[in-house]
Amino acid sequence: MASDHADTITDRVLRHRFHRDCGLTLLARDGEGTVCRFTVNDYTVNPAGMLHGGILYAMMDVTAYLAVLPTLGEGENAVSHDVHVSVLRPVADDHVDLHAHILRRGRGVIFIRIEARDAAGRTAAAATVTKSVVPGA
Repeated sequence: MASDHADTITDRVLRHRFHRDCGLTLLARDGEGTVCRFTVNDYTVNPAGMLHGGILYAMMDVTAYLAVLPTLGEGENAVSHDVHVSVLRPVADDHVDLHAHILRRGRGVIFIRIEARDAAGRTAAAATVTKSVVPGA
């Protein structure tokens, strides 16, 4: 995917209302991965005051998508078809950093590993996401 096109899609993803409400930002991206951050705020916590697991899973999946965007060719897009998340510790900090690394990019499938780290840098969750490459913009 051309850099300008990947940047346009990235902007759309980051402007999505759900992602904005979660405070999602892109910190870094290169050809092998992406680092994003989102905030632990009134919108993203559960009634116990801890980060809501569903929010964590969603932000990990979005970060995986942002990581694969630059690898897509013209007329390609990627959709999740398998997501596995293991939560290792609760999070009540002010933010979570998500580190996505592309493990393998095949013609039809992309494998991504994501770590969620709390503000102290401790791994709070680990995930693997498999994305299918599909036709699309």
